[in-house]
Amino acid sequence: MKLTSKNNFGENPLLSFAIIDSRSDKHPGWVSQAINSLESQCIPIEIIVIDNIGRGHTIGECWNAASREAKCDWVAFVGDDDLCSYDYARTLFDWISRIENRGANIVNVATYMTFFENESERRTFKPQQSTGAWRKSYLLEHPFNEKLKSGVDREYIEESLKRGALSLILEYYFGYFYRKYPKDYDYSCAGEVTFIEEPRDYYFCTSNRIFLDPITKRFKKTVGEENIIISPHTTPEMIKEAKVIWVEWANEKAVEIQNADTKAYKILRLHAYEAFYDDMKKLDLNKFDRVIFISDYIKNYVEKQYGKVKGAVVIPNGVELDRFTLNPDKKKNNKIGFAGYLTRKKGIGELFFIAQSLPEYEFHLAGRYQEDDICDFMQSRKPDNVFVHDWKYGDSLNDFYQDMSFILNTSLRESQGMTIMEGLSCGCKPIIRNWIGSDKIYDQKWIYRNLDDIKNILDSDFNPQEYRNFVEEKFNIDNIYPKLETILLEGKEFQTDLNELALSEVKP
Repeated sequence: MKLTSKNNFGENPLLSFAIIDSRSDKHPGWVSQAINSLESQCIPIEIIVIDNIGRGHTIGECWNAASREAKCDWVAFVGDDDLCSYDYARTLFDWISRIENRGANIVNVATYMTFFENESERRTFKPQQSTGAWRKSYLLEHPFNEKLKSGVDREYIEESLKRGALSLILEYYFGYFYRKYPKDYDYSCAGEVTFIEEPRDYYFCTSNRIFLDPITKRFKKTVGEENIIISPHTTPEMIKEAKVIWVEWANEKAVEIQNADTKAYKILRLHAYEAFYDDMKKLDLNKFDRVIFISDYIKNYVEKQYGKVKGAVVIPNGVELDRFTLNPDKKKNNKIGFAGYLTRKKGIGELFFIAQSLPEYEFHLAGRYQEDDICDFMQSRKPDNVFVHDWKYGDSLNDFYQDMSFILNTSLRESQGMTIMEGLSCGCKPIIRNWIGSDKIYDQKWIYRNLDDIKNILDSDFNPQEYRNFVEEKFNIDNIYPKLETILLEGKEFQTDLNELALSEVKP
């Protein structure tokens, strides 16, 4: 049995993933899709591929071997004909981190599954548990059944319940996609699956839900989960029959929806980077009923380049404050935090210069690389007072901020700077580069143009409650969400006069 282990990026994986290659001789496309979906995960993971072409070993034998090989404390399992969305590993790891932090006696974290047919691309939801991720120590103590030829994961889950082991099942479908076969094709252990033929009223199209989830979570309570579909994929029927289509990000999917055969009310939300990329040249924003911009600067730039957008509205991203905590005893120290990609665009070179100029401060970076040369430079040239941490998500980023007194932003361009606001929510004092539009969002006293400005911000009064109050008053998702819900509901009521709503005047 041959096992190959690799990381999707970095040398410090947070989760191990095991995938058995038993089909690449007959279905190489399926296996490559499955492996590619793991390589595209947005946190560092270890990928263990077990070569089982010809099926000389049982699934149990393969998974037990992978469990022994795994470098991480938790091991997730994926079928070689299935798919994982880009944030599947992150979703599992966020909850695993909470479990570990609270010392909960849980051995398994899993999500529900989305079933799909390969030929028709039909999809449906079924509250059926994926195998998910398991504690390595539990896997070693209780190995998989090595005699069964199929249904190994189902039996393992059932046996774990008999032992009294606890699992945490997340009510989240769009993480694990299970390939369902026609009855006379290959095999399937999924049981009976009925595909939903009727499209949903509200279709949210996105390949990255990080900013969309707080909205859809609330909107489901208004219109019911059964009326919503959130997917990175599209089908002609889905597009044609939907009442409202929300496209997150002005990318190639926006171009597709723009030109689609549909009478749906179309909403596009444009963040920042898209305004400067080639897909914008293919878009006619006036083919959308509403275009939501995150900031005035991005709206003004787009309209300067491409003309007036008739359905434009400026509504910033909201912060879910309950995800971030302020220690009432937070004190000023010499730790400066930075969260985000470690790239030229985010000003990593400028950050190095600042760190070298302020040796009495520690600079803690929670991020990951996008360019190999930056990674190589960091490893060989970073100042001694710069410390690089693993990329942090969700509550783990909240933990990162707790020991920081400052949050540094060195970007040349932002739409809003969500990592800044998350730092503010934890009582960190912001030090913000004067990118265009920063003074329209943040207090002028937190914006720097030179090193002297930075020193003045560092030396001035430190008021953690003031920083959190700033977010609470202007960027609380609970205050911003109703504006977005109004737009979604006006889409269902096609007779609404857009001009009377005057939403283009909405400001944070």
